[in-house]
Amino acid sequence: MAMMKGLQMLVNALTQLQDLIQETKYREVAQTLAAVKQISASFKSYRGIPRINRVWKQIQEIQGQLKAQIDADLDVFYLQDTSKQSNHLSSRTAALP
Repeated sequence: MAMMKGLQMLVNALTQLQDLIQETKYREVAQTLAAVKQISASFKSYRGIPRINRVWKQIQEIQGQLKAQIDADLDVFYLQDTSKQSNHLSSRTAALP
């Protein structure tokens, strides 16, 4: 019974994560993704169960989509104002030895 409740919590957290990603609320996304990872860790040994394996794959897909969305958002951000890009690059190169 506890496993079913944990799985339901995981599914609910994934739904919330997807909603937050669509709204580009990245601070909340980070917190929810951390919770998803924590909850999903307890199911790692049960990946042979089809339902859990589907949820596990869904987590991987969401993380891939999130990475692509963040990359695209960063590209748009830096292309909008080239001075931001110059400042970012100079601060990164200043940190190099």
